[in-house]
Amino acid sequence: MELQDIISPVGELWRGSSLALQEAGNLTPVTLFGHNNAVIILMLAVAALTIVFFRQIALSVAGSFVALFSENRRDDIFNDASYGQLSTMTTLILVPMYAFVLFYCSLGGRSYWMILASVAALLLYRRAMFALIGWINGTEAVNEVKNFSDSTFIMMMSLSQPVFIVAYLFGNMSRMIPAIYLAVVATLCLIPYLAIACKKILAIKFSRFFCFLYLCVLEILPIAVVVKIIVS
Repeated sequence: MELQDIISPVGELWRGSSLALQEAGNLTPVTLFGHNNAVIILMLAVAALTIVFFRQIALSVAGSFVALFSENRRDDIFNDASYGQLSTMTTLILVPMYAFVLFYCSLGGRSYWMILASVAALLLYRRAMFALIGWINGTEAVNEVKNFSDSTFIMMMSLSQPVFIVAYLFGNMSRMIPAIYLAVVATLCLIPYLAIACKKILAIKFSRFFCFLYLCVLEILPIAVVVKIIVS
């Protein structure tokens, strides 16, 4: 047997090996339980923070529910100096969890980091726009709408967490069921908020055109963009 006959099969095996330099770019990243290790580490960190600050998170979530359904106690909750700090901390903890739920139940192919960035950008955009509206008309009603917006998103994100547990336990469940649940939760939370927000905006002497502009620029359009990113 000639030397060339021995070398050729070895070369073919080497080209098909994952150790080949030309194939290195196609290697899949190291994963744990089907997800990137960085995502798992982030979720573990968020879980640890949830355990440490569970009481504060529970108070913030409970206050958000009360603010939506009890108009008499809404002012007392929003005027509490500690509520702003609690809602900010709770939002920072819930956003990565909510993004993971959207990623796990998503019908599209976006990465977790893209979804997390989209949700975070949406909330930051809303904060910036509310700051602009407050600069234009610095009344207490504008601050109340901002607080009500924060509490609505806290409630929406907290209500979305159980669907991840159900979807994980029943792995063969159609992704359409969790997606419908998330859509229903978002609708039930956002419709009462939008109705109250428009009422408050009209009450502080903004025109109906401004109210329409507010709905399009601050509420409907940004949410539609995030939904488009997630499902595409």
